[in-house]
Amino acid sequence: MLNTPDWNFLKDAILLIRGQMAVDMFSRHHTNLDETEKDVVQRVYYNINQILEFLLEPEKWIRKRSRWEQALSNLKGKVKPSQQEGE
Repeated sequence: MLNTPDWNFLKDAILLIRGQMAVDMFSRHHTNLDETEKDVVQRVYYNINQILEFLLEPEKWIRKRSRWEQALSNLKGKVKPSQQEGE
């Protein structure tokens, strides 16, 4: 599948979408939004980017997530209970 013209088209389309999101994030319009609207837009773009990243390289995305989950679980074991509660 990776060597087909359809895959190249999909990859180019994904890169175009990511580029448009970046252009919008750096635009004057986005900069002038209030904090709540900016937060919503940034969260939506982050989630869309995660989906696009997965579509481009699912194995890499899964490995990255697995390492993150493992690091968090290792950290939880090293933090004392009183530190976890914010004391």
